[in-house]
Amino acid sequence: MANQQFNDKFRECLWKVHGQRCFYCENPITFVELEIDHVVPEYLLNNPSEFEKVKKGYALEENFKIAGIENLVPACSKCNGKKSNLTFTIGQIAIFLAKIKTSKI
Repeated sequence: MANQQFNDKFRECLWKVHGQRCFYCENPITFVELEIDHVVPEYLLNNPSEFEKVKKGYALEENFKIAGIENLVPACSKCNGKKSNLTFTIGQIAIFLAKIKTSKI
């Protein structure tokens, strides 16, 4: 469960920008079903040394923000539950973060 809270206006914008679909499986989701996922896991906020390792490993910019729009995606509960606190491979993360960047945010 995420610590970060999002108001309905933000949730709706993120949902619409991503075509009202789950970022991972790309199936349509309703606004009520929408969960917001941190691609780079939120738990890293509580572990700065591990976050630094992840940033270097993923070649993320120094100012990359886990709680920033560049790391947030709409997800269905099934995908969000499966992902949980998992980190992706370098290739996967590069593709996911590039996909977020090219969204019309």
